[in-house]
Amino acid sequence: MGAELDYSEIYNAVIKKPFVPGFDKNGEAVLDRRHQAYLEDIRHCDSFLEIGARDGKSSLYLASLGNDVTCIDIKWDPRELISFCEQSKIDISYIEGDFLSYEFDKKFDCVFAAEVIEHIDDWSAFLKKMISLSSKYVVVTTPVGRSFFDPGHVNFFKEDDFYYLSEYGGLRIERLYTKESDKKSGQQCFYIILSRN
Repeated sequence: MGAELDYSEIYNAVIKKPFVPGFDKNGEAVLDRRHQAYLEDIRHCDSFLEIGARDGKSSLYLASLGNDVTCIDIKWDPRELISFCEQSKIDISYIEGDFLSYEFDKKFDCVFAAEVIEHIDDWSAFLKKMISLSSKYVVVTTPVGRSFFDPGHVNFFKEDDFYYLSEYGGLRIERLYTKESDKKSGQQCFYIILSRN
């Protein structure tokens, strides 16, 4: 992947406001190694769909660079994010809805979901829909096995659960520590990138 980029510095330089979704209580941008990995890999894309956007930190960064960004989340109150984007003149399309049932009218260069598929009952259908909407890349991050406890997790993945994706394009699977403290606990995430080219 090359040298590790400091996206928090870039993010802070682009977005300077007292409240920003994705920032911690000290005003520091929260872009962990998952974000750094996929933001580096997908920097050549122009249009993005983020599934399970939560606080929108990745989408904010991508939109601040002038990209076409759409976010979808099933249970979401994006008022603070919308207000911030309006004040900052950052354009993001927001959809409150279920990704699996929502009918999109276009494809995106990159479709990504960070820490989502472990919550989805039919994760195979979820990945197939991501692939169908992507023209260049599909990016997924998810905990390795039971690395992170969350009562909402319904899936616990092994690396070979994702090998079948190689039939859809070039596949790369890595294991990442998302932050320094995870090295002590051994908690890791899979970083999965499927190149559709």
